[in-house]
This record gives sequence, structure tokens and C-alpha cells, in this order.
Amino acid sequence: MQDVAQDQMDHEMISGQVETVKADVIDFALDYRHFGGDEGVTIRVMANLKGKETELLRFDCFDDAPHYHYGPDGPDERLMLDYTAEGDPIPWTINRLRTRMVPMLVRAGHPDTARKLDHGLIRDRLDQVEAWAQTLSRTKGS
Repeated sequence: MQDVAQDQMDHEMISGQVETVKADVIDFALDYRHFGGDEGVTIRVMANLKGKETELLRFDCFDDAPHYHYGPDGPDERLMLDYTAEGDPIPWTINRLRTRMVPMLVRAGHPDTARKLDHGLIRDRLDQVEAWAQTLSRTKGS
């Protein structure tokens, strides 16, 4: 679990309003963040678990060091994205959410949420997520 100082640091890194796209049992939360000398769009997969808003997956589509997290509100396994091999992190992220979200949620420790997903609704909502993420990237969150 994140401590209070980490929560405050995460809040301070957000450069604008958080946009939320609801998709039944999960929500996608998007914002533009600055961290150290890096910046970029963050896409979170959120769910209300036992009455607490919980971050299940997080994709930091940063300019210099893009990476993603399994279970950021728990064990927080962080993996770097190879920009050379994978290219732009936003389309990479959207593709992973379209095609690999179930096994990613299971790996993050949330198999019950993975079983409850409405895949048709998620496909529709991911079009909105992608459009908003591209806009945030172009405008740098302003």
C-alpha cells in the first residue's frame, strides 16, 4: 500500500484534471503527469474493491521512460517499456488493454474483477480512452 507521502507526491505530479471513462466494473482514469525530468499521459485501470477505489493497473506513457505497473496499490510490480521495440506507448497501452487486460488483471491479483468485465463495453470505451489520451499527449495536459 502507498503511504501518505507517496499519495501526496502522486497528486502533485498531476498537471490537470483527471478524466474518467466508466466501463461497468472498472473505470479508466487519465491524466498528464510530470515526474522528475519526465512527463506524459497516465492511464489507470481502477475499480471499487470492498468500498475502496483501487488502482489495478497503471500505464505511465512518459516521453523518456515509459513503463507500466501491475497492482500499483499493492505489490506494485513495475516493468519498463522498450520504446525502440514497442514505439509510442499510448497505442501500445490501448492495444494491451484491448487484447491482454484479463491476464494482466489476473497477474495484478484481481481475477474476480477480470471475470466480471463486459468486453463489448470495454472495447467501446477504449476508443474514448485512446482519443482522450492522444489529446492529452498533444496538449501536454493543458
